[in-house]
Amino acid sequence: MSFPSSRRCFAFAAVVAGTVVGLVPVTAASADPSASAWFQLRQCESSNNYATNTGNGHYGAYQFDVSTWRSVGGSGLASNAGRGEQDARALILYRERGWQPWQCADIVGLREDADAGSGRISDIKVPVGAPAPAPSPPRRPTDGVPAYPSTRSYTAGVTNSVVARWQKQMARRGAPLHGTGAFGSVTTAVLEALQTQNGLARTGVLDERSWRLAWTGTYRTAPAAAAPRSPAAWPGVYFTVGATSPYVAVWQRQMHARGVTSLRGTGVFGQNTLAAVKSLQLHNGLPATGILGPNTWKLAWTGKL
Repeated sequence: MSFPSSRRCFAFAAVVAGTVVGLVPVTAASADPSASAWFQLRQCESSNNYATNTGNGHYGAYQFDVSTWRSVGGSGLASNAGRGEQDARALILYRERGWQPWQCADIVGLREDADAGSGRISDIKVPVGAPAPAPSPPRRPTDGVPAYPSTRSYTAGVTNSVVARWQKQMARRGAPLHGTGAFGSVTTAVLEALQTQNGLARTGVLDERSWRLAWTGTYRTAPAAAAPRSPAAWPGVYFTVGATSPYVAVWQRQMHARGVTSLRGTGVFGQNTLAAVKSLQLHNGLPATGILGPNTWKLAWTGKL
């Protein structure tokens, strides 16, 4: 995996029957991220599957591509290496480069520590053992929930049939989704609400657990979504990324009331607001310019989310 900035993300250590299993360096680095943090990231990237090889050019629990795997001393494909070796080489990469290349670090809220990018890797022992076992075939569902049709997890920005099927199921339960397969800001808001209402960490990551909740979990829609209020008066000013205005805050609060939980009414036009503007425009037949103008302003009250 050659890491264009924010291309892939990695995680490390596994949780099995409540026990943390993972790399233990020769001299444990107390400043290294916790095992639970690594687990969240690995779950985000590969659904905790060390043997995954989906044909996308990225392999193993940490989705290494061949060049990056070799840069940290690996040979062959990461998916053919044992768990301990994958864990160790992920830690080496973290010590060399920190979290900078890995988008999932931002998704789950990971922060760098004193060892990030330090280059100190002499204390890391790389075990070379048996390769990770091949994933078991999906079990036939016994509770009416379709088997999760992937070995990966998905986040905002992708478009595929897995997301579309999840959206259609959530739409049957009253969510403002249309089954397009496009993972935008509204899908993120619905997913985060589903996770929160069922006691999961609010990651915005569609994985096997969140997939199942679409059929079995609690889901309550936002009351304002069913009956939007009359639009507030358009302020006569166009807004885009970088703007800060009380009028932007009004628009954000209305979108939040309709279920877009990524917006907080701060008045700051950042990346979350940009994503919400473009999603609203696309769902209502407007060009996705990312500019908050009079038509997009009104759609916060009257448009499809």
